[in-house]
Amino acid sequence: MKKLGTYLIPILLIVILMNGGSNVTPVLSDIHSVNGSTAIKTSNNLYPTYNKSATYIFKEITQKIQNKFQKLGSGLFPSSPGSPLNFYGLAGEAGVGLNLLKNVNAFSSVIDTKSRQDAIQLAESIGNDLLKHTSFVNSTHVYWTISNNDTNIDLSLDFGLSGIAAFYGLLYNMTNNVLFKNTTLKLIHTIASEVYKSGKIHWNSTLANTLQRINWYPNVDFKFSSSKNLTLNGIGLGVAGVTDLTLKLQTFNISNSEVKSLFNDSLTYLLKQLQFNGTENFIPVSSQTPNLVATGYADGQTGFFDLFSRIQNYNSTLNLTNVRIGLLNWLNGTTSGNYRVDTTWWNVSEPYLVQKEFGMRYGIIGTLSILDTYSNFLNITGFSGFDFASLFNLQNVGFYSGNKFLYPEREVNGEYLNLSNYSYEFGAGGALSIFNQLANKYSFLQGFAQSIKLDLMSKVINNGSLYFLTGATLTENYNPFVGFVSIPQYIYTSFNSKFTIQSNTLNFGNQKINDTTSRGLLISTQGDKNISLSYNLTGSPSFKLTNAPATLIGWETAQTVIQFTPSHEKIEIAKLVLTIQFNSSYLQKYSIDLSGVGFDNPIIHSLTLQNDSIVKGTVEFNFSITDPSGILVSEYQIFNNKGPKQIILSGQMNSKGSDLYKIQFDSTKVLNGTYTLIVYAKDNLNHFSSQIFQFKVDNPVQSSSRPFTNEIAIIIGASLGLALAVAIILTKKYMS
Repeated sequence: MKKLGTYLIPILLIVILMNGGSNVTPVLSDIHSVNGSTAIKTSNNLYPTYNKSATYIFKEITQKIQNKFQKLGSGLFPSSPGSPLNFYGLAGEAGVGLNLLKNVNAFSSVIDTKSRQDAIQLAESIGNDLLKHTSFVNSTHVYWTISNNDTNIDLSLDFGLSGIAAFYGLLYNMTNNVLFKNTTLKLIHTIASEVYKSGKIHWNSTLANTLQRINWYPNVDFKFSSSKNLTLNGIGLGVAGVTDLTLKLQTFNISNSEVKSLFNDSLTYLLKQLQFNGTENFIPVSSQTPNLVATGYADGQTGFFDLFSRIQNYNSTLNLTNVRIGLLNWLNGTTSGNYRVDTTWWNVSEPYLVQKEFGMRYGIIGTLSILDTYSNFLNITGFSGFDFASLFNLQNVGFYSGNKFLYPEREVNGEYLNLSNYSYEFGAGGALSIFNQLANKYSFLQGFAQSIKLDLMSKVINNGSLYFLTGATLTENYNPFVGFVSIPQYIYTSFNSKFTIQSNTLNFGNQKINDTTSRGLLISTQGDKNISLSYNLTGSPSFKLTNAPATLIGWETAQTVIQFTPSHEKIEIAKLVLTIQFNSSYLQKYSIDLSGVGFDNPIIHSLTLQNDSIVKGTVEFNFSITDPSGILVSEYQIFNNKGPKQIILSGQMNSKGSDLYKIQFDSTKVLNGTYTLIVYAKDNLNHFSSQIFQFKVDNPVQSSSRPFTNEIAIIIGASLGLALAVAIILTKKYMS
């Protein structure tokens, strides 16, 4: 290895390091080693590795619910402070059972037989327990009141008898237990009896009077809460829920004349509530408040559109096409010119509540999900009003803040509420499902959905066990809308592994010959499937692959490490081809361009002058200056060492032939004393070296001539040391 030129002082070294690397962008993690000794830092995975099977998830959820069931002595699962006995509908004990059955159906291909049987048996236990706590039961009727302090019956899907009937209907469909079929039909008879009391469909819902006590529901005065014969129309709380129930029961083969009659009458009632506004159809939230409409699935036009679409598919003789298009026109805002998908409640004459809901059940995600589900219908009817990409960008359905993924449940007057909601119905769970559903159509959603899943996985998995985030607390939340009971609905949303690489170029910059720099290249798989990797490195032998993982499991990030050890002073290039195998037939290749510059500083060797040499008269200083790339500049400066520091002579060195240079110096022109000579050279790759020599002028007869004052280029204050002066001069000359 060549002898290095001597730098002047530490400050010069700092300046060189600061400026010399300014044109190199350190895209990847730098691992520096000298003379081949490596010190590789292993990188922590950017994504948590989570490989628990669907069977494991099912076992743990089933076991948690079973333990709670046994601890309470029954299946009463409290999910909110104001509802000590949550028998009711999709939000209560029936909803826990219903979610278990939905999960069994959704993941039947990946869970084992025993897990399936355990979940169904637990749902049966919940069904039997509900029957033990009925408020009334006889040979024809059965019902539950909505709480232990309330004697009123609620018929809605979310909080009433319709939701319980939906649970029993699906439970019968999966068990063939006649008890559950009979319970379903008794519930239908009870609902029908309540509906027809006044000769029309109506709900005297206790819920409308207690909405302000429910922390997740819009806290407003609905104008109609005092109505004695209140008729709510939405799926979650109204007539559409009964229509939906009776439609499902017919597909479950749980049907009789009463089921069909209630279905027909409910549908007829809803269609009579339709209001027409130009090209738009809408149905009021309440029949007593014709101007109040909503957008969400459970309470608004999106749910009506989905319900009418499913009815059309079930009974093709019904012609609901124009009704459905009118509802789409309302959501699209053909009259107002603005999408209405983000407004929870809307007064036709003026906004009644400026509020955005983001979840599946009441908000934007549910609307987008339905629109995508029926995209073929939109194409068939020539409806092209919705720009899905714009909707996602417009509604800000999720965002990052401080490197944290946030999913707000709701926004009111520009203020986000509950910034980290992870539930399926109201938060990130539903967003994950729909974003994954749409990812093939809109590529930007693939990464977004993966980010949501990553965040969910890190939040609901704690110490190897399932928990759920409520506010800032990890809890065992059994609420079927917002708790871990619905986890399988989104935690096992499957992503085909998407391979990402940090950069397709890797520049090592300038590297001293025979020294080694190692850099790590981060490679990641964002998805649920493992991938295999192989490598092919071609080009300069100065590059070497030292760490190359052969396999990445789902959601893992690893580091491939490449070393650069130049042996010659020149630009070195190579290419690393990385082959990713996703399966036996699908390969993908990435090409990474490698580059670096090997260098050494010019070598300066004095042939005639040694330190402390005595100089008399006119002398010639001779030097050998060599570098493989050739010498671009060779210069010198002579300082006096006494009194005010002065450069008394400077200039280009004269060539004496190949690698030989000389300086002519007439010592009779200066005073006797000690002087410093600095020789420096820059090669054709802009690297430089310097050498410092001290010599003494000792002429027997002092010259009467004045010193080389005309050669003075810089006068530096006497308080500055010689070393600092030299550093500044060299920095200005070569590092600017």
